[in-house]
Order: sequence, then C-alpha cells, then structure tokens
Amino acid sequence: MRFSIPIACLGLLCFSYSPVFSVEPPVVPGAPRLLPEKTLAYVRIENVTEFRQGLATSATGKMLSDPKLKPLAGEIYVAAGELFQGIGDQLGVSLEEILSIPKGQFAFGLFAVDNTALAAATEPTKNEPKDDSPDAIRKRLEAKKAESQSVSFGGLVVIETGSDDAALKKILATMEQKLIDSGSVARRETIGGTSLVRLVKASNNRESVEYFSRDGATVVGIGSGSGKAALERWNGESAERTLAESTDFAGVMSRCVGAEETRPQITFYVDPYHIVERIIKSQGGAATLIWPIVEELGLGKIRGVGGSVFEGGEEFADISHIHVLLDPPRDGIFSVVRPSKSDTNPPNWVPDDVASYMSLGWRVDASFDGFERIFDRFGGDGGFST
Repeated sequence: MRFSIPIACLGLLCFSYSPVFSVEPPVVPGAPRLLPEKTLAYVRIENVTEFRQGLATSATGKMLSDPKLKPLAGEIYVAAGELFQGIGDQLGVSLEEILSIPKGQFAFGLFAVDNTALAAATEPTKNEPKDDSPDAIRKRLEAKKAESQSVSFGGLVVIETGSDDAALKKILATMEQKLIDSGSVARRETIGGTSLVRLVKASNNRESVEYFSRDGATVVGIGSGSGKAALERWNGESAERTLAESTDFAGVMSRCVGAEETRPQITFYVDPYHIVERIIKSQGGAATLIWPIVEELGLGKIRGVGGSVFEGGEEFADISHIHVLLDPPRDGIFSVVRPSKSDTNPPNWVPDDVASYMSLGWRVDASFDGFERIFDRFGGDGGFST
C-alpha cells in the first residue's frame, strides 16, 4: 500500500505531460529550383523585408534620410508615383501597395522557349483531318521555318507574400479579367493539391500566362507551360534539370555566395552568349553573317556572368561580387580585357566623408597586344603595324 501514492503520482505526471512540437512554416523553394536549366537571365532578392531594413541603415539610406537631401528624395518618390499612376489605375492598386507586396523572396527568371517542340506539340493529331495539298504543305513548311527562326522567351516570377497577399490577389484578378476581355480563355486545373490558372490566347495557345499560389508564395509564368513546369519542379515530379543543377550556374555562383552566415541579399546570373545567339540567328539573312564574327572573337567562351550584393556588414557598408566564367584559353576579345590587381585603399586626395569610392586596375600593354592580334586575324598578319 505504501507504494500506491508514488505510483499514482508517477501516473498523473505521465498523463499531465504532453510534449509540444513546433510546427515550422513551409519552406518555399529558391527560384533556381523552380527555373529550367537553360535559364538565360535571373535575379533574386532573398528577403525583401530584410533588404529594406538593411538599405535603411546603409550609407545610401542614411544619405537619403539626411535633412538636406530629404526634399530631393521626396521629389523622386513623387515623380515615381506619377509615372506609375497610369499602370496603378489599370491594376487598381497604388505604388505603396505594389512596394509592400513582397515580404520574403522576390525573383525573376528569363528562359528560352523551344519553338520547334511547341510546333510539334500543336500539330494535328491522327484523328484530325490533314490537308496534304501542295499549297497546304508549302504553307506548313513556311510556318515551321518562321516559327523556328522566331525569338521566343518565357519568364517566371516568384513572390513571397506570406499570409498578406490581398494586394497581389487583386492585381492577378484584374490581370485575369483584362486578358479574358482581350480574347484569352481561362483554364483551371489542380496539380498535387495546388490550383493552377492558365490564361491562354484563343488565337495562339503557345502564348499564355499561368500562375498559382502555395505556402505563402505566388508564382507567375509567362509562356505556354511555364507555370505548370514550375509547379511540377516544386512537387519534385519533373524529369527536367533545374537552374540549381546547372554546372555553369553553380560554377559562377559558388564564387559569389559568401559564407553561410553572410548570405547575399541580391544574386543575379546572365548567359549573354546564348541570348545574343538566339536574337541574331532569328533575324536570318544578312544578320546571320554577323555570327561567325562573334564566334571568331571568342564570345562563345562566356559560360555565364553572375554576382551578388551584401548589405549591412560590420566592416563594409556593402560588398558586391561579379564573376565571369570563361573557357580557356583567354584569347580573342578576352585577350584585350586584362584587369589586374591593384591597391583598394583610397589615395590621400580622397576625402574621409566620401560615401563610395571605386578603383580599377588594368594592364594596358597586354590589352594593346591583344587588340593587335585580333586586328591581324581579320586584316592579315602585320596589318595593324602597317
């Protein structure tokens, strides 16, 4: 009997204890995991709220808040508001509402659209009648040729709003109605529990706007299948590689991300070679004659250009990294671009109260030699010296 009280107390303790498990909010994938591998341009603010706070305490923010410059900053803001007023009236929101929409991640990506694949996907099916007359065949061949030569780009916007997404929903609803009024058709489907809205042009189903909202983020895709493909990547159901898995992207950004505790607020990546290639080759005719010159200059060695911006450091107000990934050897135009190491300390003539200072080291002699080699390549050996 003397053990009954301790046992009863132990039982009461076990019943009264209920472990508390913290439920972490869902994590929205970074934009590189939602964009395709062949993304041509990308920019991302990791956290807009933190970026605003850091910008306010930066040298630029303090300068704009100076009483002497406040009137100028106010005039710039008023001018921006007046320029935006026309767009704001159409969307039904003000500039302040637009600026307050993103709370976390904000990113945009530009990628190429394969017109050949789209043309094949929109060919008549076996059950549909097909006109095999010579005139119809000729028209189809001309259409395919024009389609393959046209420049088509798609885009993807990722906006984290958290639970406060009323302004963004208002913009999307207005945009949807305007597209429907202009002849687009709204189609809705559910993928993995997420509702996807597709606004497709009745005259051309390859041009569409697609968007979905999930876990406090909204993704807007421009181009046929762009939103659906992003949602499939989010769900891990896509067999295609993402930008985060691109070796060129990883090679560039690994030099720009910094340490884990000092992650950059802004990152960007550009593939200029393939952007220029698509634009020039799409023009046809005389424009295609330019491309061999571009190749001869060695611009094809550019595999990517990326960078990052850090704000709010203890020793520096901000740090920017820019990295260009090149294939060796450094010849062609890159034999002219010859920066060199230099002293980053400002000279004595720079005042102490300067907000920013820039220095550039350059090997002028090496640039001159590189330019001579390029000139001789096109004009013949010794052409530059004569």
